[in-house]
Amino acid sequence: MARTPSPPILSKIRGAQTYSDQVAALRALKDETIGHAQRKEQWVEYGVLESLVNFLQHNPVKQRSPKGLSGKEVHGYVGQSRDLTDDELVQLQSLQLLASFASGKLSTHLYSQLAKALLTLDFL
Repeated sequence: MARTPSPPILSKIRGAQTYSDQVAALRALKDETIGHAQRKEQWVEYGVLESLVNFLQHNPVKQRSPKGLSGKEVHGYVGQSRDLTDDELVQLQSLQLLASFASGKLSTHLYSQLAKALLTLDFL
């Protein structure tokens, strides 16, 4: 049986040149898959998990410490927020998608692919 061609979103995910392009493609994938078990299965079969893991592996989380008004580090700050950087948005979108795939009703084979992909992450 011939394999169906991968959808344009996957091409955008894999071919994104900027963090903004990655975020846009990942959001499109979220819109496509969240709440749709069969679509999730199709996306896993297309090989999207590897791309999501690659985004997490190649965009390492940078440890940031908040600075107070004096410029000194503030420890234990609560309630303050900051905008996420573009690379952090890519990671957030990737993690949300992986969580969505993990909570979906996938076949045992596809769950094993998801588990294998998650186990390759060295910072979890």
